[in-house]
Amino acid sequence: MSIIDQALKKAEEQKRQSPDFIKPAIENPAPSSSPVKRQIVRWGLMVTAAFILVLVSKPIFSPLFSLPSGKTPGGSDPSSSLQTASDKQSLPQESSAKKQFQIEQAPLSFSLPAFTQPMPDFKLTGTVYAPSEDSYCIINNQILKAGDSVREAKLIHISPHGVVLDHKGRRIVLRL
Repeated sequence: MSIIDQALKKAEEQKRQSPDFIKPAIENPAPSSSPVKRQIVRWGLMVTAAFILVLVSKPIFSPLFSLPSGKTPGGSDPSSSLQTASDKQSLPQESSAKKQFQIEQAPLSFSLPAFTQPMPDFKLTGTVYAPSEDSYCIINNQILKAGDSVREAKLIHISPHGVVLDHKGRRIVLRL
């Protein structure tokens, strides 16, 4: 421990004798750029920001200033407004012919027919298929064979992968 004490005392004495033992080497930083360069950078950033703003806002505001399709800013086409006397006489006949053969359009709003009863749920859980009449199936946890009924539906046909039901004239195919 005496060696450490001696080294510390020696370092303190050297420090007292020369206070400029360690000088920090801090220099003033050089000016980064001149005022002219700063102005150029500012203007460049402002122009870039304005360009980006225009690109972003164009799709938003372009529909506001567009014309409906088929219309030109100057009105009608001058070549179409010039007609001869024979053309003017034939126009009423053409319009009456168009009215005669014009297809009527359906109204835009229509109502769907209301269903009186919703379709009952059928759940096929299994089939036992035999080529003869001994085929069975399980629908809604009921064991059925061809000709039986479940929820107002008649079982018509049983196949290895599904069944065919007849519910009030509508054919329903249930698959496994």
